[in-house]
Amino acid sequence: MGGVVFCAYRGIIDYMRHHEEADPRPAFVDHVISTTLVSTGVSLFYATRPWQVFCTAFFSTVLVAPFMWWLKK
Repeated sequence: MGGVVFCAYRGIIDYMRHHEEADPRPAFVDHVISTTLVSTGVSLFYATRPWQVFCTAFFSTVLVAPFMWWLKK
């Protein structure tokens, strides 16, 4: 499962940054978008209620993505 998550994250980042010279967004914003998409996608498999999917998306946007960015740098 961990390899699939990393490949999904890397694929989303590569798709959003493939024309980096024309990309006005900072790399942090792309990181937050891809982390939120991956965590929300995983929560679709494990959550039993739609509210849990929303909470996972919010939690990953506010806490997980900035912390992972800090760890990465």
